[in-house]
Order: sequence, then structure tokens, then C-alpha cells
Amino acid sequence: MAAARNIIHELGSFNAAHLRLGDTLKQVLDVNFDGHTSRIEAFISRSPRKVYVMTDATDHPLLAIPNVISGKNFIWESFSRVEIGAIEQIICAHAQEFLGFP
Repeated sequence: MAAARNIIHELGSFNAAHLRLGDTLKQVLDVNFDGHTSRIEAFISRSPRKVYVMTDATDHPLLAIPNVISGKNFIWESFSRVEIGAIEQIICAHAQEFLGFP
């Protein structure tokens, strides 16, 4: 997809993380998220690269960390939610390091 390729090019060398911070977090009822915020913060703080965060949240303190970039930094109006998910999966697949959560 051209959109993913363009974003990957713009990011250069980057790490990525998939985080349930928004509405989708409410759908995951049987997952224990105790301590995951500290693991995420450690991943971001030790990263020498920008960190692309794949999340449905738009207003979370982790997204305000200077080296964090998320979908809110790009224009998605012309894409469906399914297309955005596919684009972000491609972006995350090109990261140097990836941190995932259920």
C-alpha cells in the first residue's frame, strides 16, 4: 500500500509498539494489563529511534512523549478502520524492534 510505504519512508529507522489504550482496550476483558504501562515507558525511553505507536487512542500521556509518533500524526480520513489497521500492521512490520500487547 502506498500510504504505508510513504509513512515508512518518512519515519526512516524506527521502532514500533501496538498498544491498547483507547476503545479497543475496553473490549479486552480477560487480559491483565498490570505493569504494562511501565514496560511501554521503558521500551520508549530506551529506544534510540522514533517509536511508532499503533493504537486507537488519540489522547494518552504516552503519545505525548517526544520520540513517539502515532496515527494521529497522519491524515486518515480517506481510509476505513480496516484499511488503517492494515496500513499500521505494515508499518509495524518494518520496525527495527516491535513491542506488542494483546
